[in-house]
Amino acid sequence: FEKIGIGFIIFILVVNTILSVVIPFTDAYLAAKTYLINDANLETELGNITEFGLIPTGGIQKTIDSNGEYGSATINLTVIGDKKFKDITIYVVKNANNPEWKVEEIE
Repeated sequence: FEKIGIGFIIFILVVNTILSVVIPFTDAYLAAKTYLINDANLETELGNITEFGLIPTGGIQKTIDSNGEYGSATINLTVIGDKKFKDITIYVVKNANNPEWKVEEIE
């Protein structure tokens, strides 16, 4: 049982590492980041946004069919401003009739 537990932990760490490396290079992450940089409410709360945390987490689901590409993403990241920083969860979606990812909600 001990070897199974260690194998499971290693598997989880590998998957998490892969997602942490892949997420910043996706269109969904870029759309979320652009939205956050231009969000006036967030700038009022945090100050001028200077950077984002190193390791975003979350999940992205995309589907391509005869109607086009669509999907959804949940991205957790740290936004760092002049005044303070904040951990944010941002939800973005892509519809088949719209080529761009669009922010749907921020927590």
